[in-house]
Amino acid sequence: GDTERISCLSMFMVLHRYYQKNSEILKDNLLAQLTGPVKWAQSIQNMIENGGNKFYEIGPGRALQGMIKKIDRSIQTEGLS
Repeated sequence: GDTERISCLSMFMVLHRYYQKNSEILKDNLLAQLTGPVKWAQSIQNMIENGGNKFYEIGPGRALQGMIKKIDRSIQTEGLS
């Protein structure tokens, strides 16, 4: 079921700004993330502090890449459309 599919993920939760692997917490956090405020800058900074050094924007445009560059110009970004 859904729990088995989600349990293999390690997902960065934008709402809470940390990584999460527990499937039950993931499901609850995904719902909260869809309906709660987005802490974009803090989330990107936290991912960088935890070793994130390349970010991919999936879809047309470069809006997210531009926002990441405003946070840290040294980070690599790439668009995939």
